[in-house]
Amino acid sequence: QEPPPNYSQDMLPDTNFTCNDKATGGYYADPEASCQMFHVCVRVSDEEIRDFRFVCPNNTVFDQQNFICTNWWEIDCKRSTRYYSKNDLFREAETTTEAVYEYEKPLSYYEYMYDEYSDTQSRNRPDYGLDYYDQDGRQRYERARSRQ
Repeated sequence: QEPPPNYSQDMLPDTNFTCNDKATGGYYADPEASCQMFHVCVRVSDEEIRDFRFVCPNNTVFDQQNFICTNWWEIDCKRSTRYYSKNDLFREAETTTEAVYEYEKPLSYYEYMYDEYSDTQSRNRPDYGLDYYDQDGRQRYERARSRQ
């Protein structure tokens, strides 16, 4: 086992790595680059998954088992592909996220609070023209209500 060649982010090697059949959001060591380079497969649109390439700092390599850059002598780079399946955890999360996105997306906190505020306005309560999320405005609103 030898130290990595210490690539720079500006001069990454071309390898045969592809994101085909890889988990979106997964991290993958690249044995062709002595594991100093690793890939993250990111969905950038409904049709496209893009390969983002990263390089570990000098004299470190990507540890596929722990998803971190570590000392080159602590791992066997050639065996890294055996641990690609650890990225299946991301694949399960991806499936769950898609299901929520397609069928029932929960309201965000602000959407929920806006709906609550809209409901109070529809009950013939006065509108003081204050932003419900503005703490100072809310305090002025409460003082104004208490004077009525």
